[in-house]
Amino acid sequence: METRGYQLFVEKYSSSYGLLENGTGLYGDLWNMMTKKQPTFVIDSVEEGVQLVRQSTNVAVVAGRETLFFDIQRFGAENFHLSEKLNTAYSAIAFQIGCPYIENFNRILMAIFEAGILTKMTEDEYEKLGKQQTVVNSDTKNTVVPTGKKETRKAAKATEDNQKSRPISIKMLQGAFYLLFIGHVLSGIALLFEVGIVQQKRNLRSLKRNVLMKIRKIKRRIWLCYSRIVGYFRRRIREMLHDAFLETLEYLE
Repeated sequence: METRGYQLFVEKYSSSYGLLENGTGLYGDLWNMMTKKQPTFVIDSVEEGVQLVRQSTNVAVVAGRETLFFDIQRFGAENFHLSEKLNTAYSAIAFQIGCPYIENFNRILMAIFEAGILTKMTEDEYEKLGKQQTVVNSDTKNTVVPTGKKETRKAAKATEDNQKSRPISIKMLQGAFYLLFIGHVLSGIALLFEVGIVQQKRNLRSLKRNVLMKIRKIKRRIWLCYSRIVGYFRRRIREMLHDAFLETLEYLE
């Protein structure tokens, strides 16, 4: 907003409006830039904001994710980018204190959500909306656009970017199990390599030890032969000196 001139709009009297107006940190900075740099930043409805985004490339709207997703499907999912959630908002059903139906309602709502019924109902409504939009566009252009159920679901999923809340299923956890299996396989391969390297090191140490022992034996044999030869020559020299000394004594006598 500071460098590229983007404009941020928010629906009047909505929860997003209160979040920006009373927020601190990043929300407070956004509110200050909106109030100081934009002539107007309030819109009457999210639909109006979506139309502004469609008409301009430097406009963004802050609103509820489901509301934005619904309006985006009406005006063409290929024309918009839906960001991730900034914060979590909750919806609730009000009961009197001590109402005997609270636990029943909580249990039923949790069962409906975990079973994916709410998600299925929402996706069905988006599919119907996509079909109606396709029919309107076809009548306007006098052409037949072959948009079926699968294409509508693909567009909805591409816009939602797989970020919509839905109950956990085994199919969603397949990737984790695949990664776990791959991790075990890689660990086994690494273990085999490690065992092979350790065994090779042991073999090298054993070979080195055997070579050293053979070298030592050869040295001992050489030294033994050398000692024997030196001893032999020493004895011969001593005998020769002894004989010469005896002959000298006999001559002197």
